[in-house]
Amino acid sequence: MRIRTVLLVFALLTATALAAESDDALLQIENPQSIYSLDRSWRFQMADQAHFALATLDDSQWPLMRGGALWLRQGYDYDGVAWMRLHVRISAQLRQQDLALAIPYFYAANEVYFNGVRISAQGRIGPQGQLERPDVRARLLYIPASLVQADGDNVLALRVRSFHFLGGALTQNFFLSAADAGVDHHQRLSAWHAALAVLFVFVGLSHILTGSLRRHDRHYLHFGFFSLTAAALHAGQQSIGYWLVDSFYFNLILLNGGILFFPYFLTLFFRRFFDTRIRLFEYLLMALLVGTCSLFVLTLFIPDPLYDIYARYGVSTVLAVVLASLVYSAFLTVRAMRMRLTGARILSAGFLVFGLAAINEMTSYMNVTQTPRVLDEAFLVFVVTMQTAVALRFRQVNRQLEGATAELHARADALDRANRELEVSERRYRTLIDSSSDPIFSLDSAGRIQSVNPCIRDRLGYLSQSLIGHDFFELIYESTDASLEHLSQRVVRDEFERVRSRGGSVQFRTIFRTRLLEPHEMELRFESIEGDAPGPVISARLSSVEGDELARLCLAEAQRYVFGNYLRLAETISNRLAGGVARYCDADEAFGVKLSLREMIVNAIEHGNLEISYNEKTEAQQEGRYIEFVQERQRRTEYAGRTITVDYRMSPRRAAFRITDQGRGFNHRLMLRRSPDEVNREGIAHGRGLFLTLSHFDGVRYNEKGNSVLLIKRFGRRRS
Repeated sequence: MRIRTVLLVFALLTATALAAESDDALLQIENPQSIYSLDRSWRFQMADQAHFALATLDDSQWPLMRGGALWLRQGYDYDGVAWMRLHVRISAQLRQQDLALAIPYFYAANEVYFNGVRISAQGRIGPQGQLERPDVRARLLYIPASLVQADGDNVLALRVRSFHFLGGALTQNFFLSAADAGVDHHQRLSAWHAALAVLFVFVGLSHILTGSLRRHDRHYLHFGFFSLTAAALHAGQQSIGYWLVDSFYFNLILLNGGILFFPYFLTLFFRRFFDTRIRLFEYLLMALLVGTCSLFVLTLFIPDPLYDIYARYGVSTVLAVVLASLVYSAFLTVRAMRMRLTGARILSAGFLVFGLAAINEMTSYMNVTQTPRVLDEAFLVFVVTMQTAVALRFRQVNRQLEGATAELHARADALDRANRELEVSERRYRTLIDSSSDPIFSLDSAGRIQSVNPCIRDRLGYLSQSLIGHDFFELIYESTDASLEHLSQRVVRDEFERVRSRGGSVQFRTIFRTRLLEPHEMELRFESIEGDAPGPVISARLSSVEGDELARLCLAEAQRYVFGNYLRLAETISNRLAGGVARYCDADEAFGVKLSLREMIVNAIEHGNLEISYNEKTEAQQEGRYIEFVQERQRRTEYAGRTITVDYRMSPRRAAFRITDQGRGFNHRLMLRRSPDEVNREGIAHGRGLFLTLSHFDGVRYNEKGNSVLLIKRFGRRRS
């Protein structure tokens, strides 16, 4: 309802201003204390004749044109010298008084005549009407009383040279009055515009400094740049740029740079302040901004004919972008009000005033309306409301911060108590770890050793400090057969990954490598421990292998195992089968049986079920892709369903193991006729498993086909 009321008042003011405009180029000056606007109808002629300055010239047939606007925006598509004439009737009250004439930002050079006498020139117009030096700075002129005809007809004439089709007044500070009143009014306007420019610059720089120190509050930074663009636009319009650099082009850059970047930083501020956006609109806005900005920059280097295009179409495009950014910012403000965001209501009030003033400024520039321009004053209102909105948000954030600080102090106290308790617990835990007779490792998520207690030296011969940072899996003992290289490590790593990903614990036997490179079987337990690290910490505990109590009680047994073609099962099955053998022989001999069983089971999987030839195995090993090669064979249809069968029988006198695969068999006689020295001379890493088995078993017998082998281990007497 409030918005409708404001818009209605704005429309009424516009209509009143349009109706009040005179239909004739005649100005009546009666009161010495009044200021008379020259933003009214003038006689206009697009030609250049010397006698156009004479007061006696009959200009009644000249067309009318609004004096406080640009020619191009009034339909005069003309670039050159033109004349503007206004008839002035001055009452007897101003007899013997000087007059004051205020000329605003006026494209692009002009000469002023009063009753046929030239009283001033701004810029320089050549003898052929060419523009030799543009100068658009605003100024106050004195018309001496000797030229004024009281109670008579006076003629104020302007000879104007346009700049690329831009001719006429850009701003509205265009008036005529008695000298005393005019000087006072002009000084107050100049001081006001200068103060506004300084204020906008100060607000801009202070907000940029605040935004650079508060990275999370980027709306300060964007409002700072927005304020600087408003300062540049204001300085360019009021020709304040000449105070800094006496250059037409510098002032032109201020004016156009301000209006080009004005909508961009306005949009950025509202988007950041309310933390909401419409990406498509912003991308379109950026594209239009880049296009018009590039066109303007090119005009500085190639003015003809690019500036003509910019003046005709570029400025209109920028004004359309400004209007779109205002609508977009209004939409974000309404959305923020509905979401009840802090500061939205107070900011919407200031933005409404500013938005209406900006629309009025654009419509006045386009010669649609003739209402007073108050953009600078409206922007000042917007700055005040923005500061109020930011203060409200700061107060809310400060309250939240105070609450968060109080909660943080409470948590810090609790954390301090917890840390003290944790330090006590850690000391106790470290004491228990260091005093333990079992090696205990802490591993990170990649399996690297973070810590280990000193007793690792007694068990495996390593100094604890020498293992920090190393891969835990390098401590696993590997077979001399290259096909089994990293097999034990892969088995241990699989169990490690399962505990790391799923949590819990797992315990199994495996063989470690001592510092003297000898194998040493131990019980390994992985356990997941939650800590402060990004991932879980894995504890690895090594303990001596205790004999299976049931295995010690068992005098005889017979079992059958059937399993698929998975190399990791060779480790598990060989551990289980060798457990019973340890009852009847020493540890070294039982360990040799275990290694031999693992080698023969692996041979049954590789050369039996998967039908991997010795040449294929050798080539894959040399290329470093043997594990991948085995996995590819396991997936093939013709091998996937094959199984390994292990029959096991043990008594106090002997143990017998039959390992059978479903492959085609092989020429075992040829292999058995070869000597270990011959295999070593050929440098083949695989093939040594059979000779290892021959050294640890009393009997090794193959069936005729070669896909089944019987291994016999006798107890209590020497092998023959």
